[in-house]
Amino acid sequence: MPDEPSLFQLLREDIAAFRRETNERLDKLVSQDAFEAERRRRDELHASLIQDIAEERTARTADIERERASRIAAVKEERDARDKVVLDLQAKNAATGLWIRWGIGFVVGLPAAGIALWAIFQKGIGG
Repeated sequence: MPDEPSLFQLLREDIAAFRRETNERLDKLVSQDAFEAERRRRDELHASLIQDIAEERTARTADIERERASRIAAVKEERDARDKVVLDLQAKNAATGLWIRWGIGFVVGLPAAGIALWAIFQKGIGG
C-alpha cells in the first residue's frame, strides 16, 4: 500500500486545488485600489462633463442676451429712423403749408388789391 496516498495527502491535494481555483477566480476580480482608481476617474469625467455643460449653458445664455440686445438696438434704430422721417415730413409739410398759405394769400390778395385800386381810381377819376 505504499502506492496509495494517505488521507492527509489527499486532503492536502484537495486544499491545494481549492487554493488554485480560488486564486484563479480572484485574479479575475478587481482589486479595491483598482476599483477606487476607476471610480475617481469616472467621477472626474462626470465632473468635467458637468463643467462643460455649465460652460455651454452660460455661453448660450450670453449669446441669447447679446442677440436680444442686438434686436432691441435694431428695433430702436428702426424706430428712430421712422421718427426722423416723420419729423422731416412734418417739417416739409409745414414749410409747404407756409408757402401755400402765402401763395394763396398772394394769389387772392393781389387781384383783390388790384380790383380795390381800380375801383378807387374809377371813383376818383369819374366821380
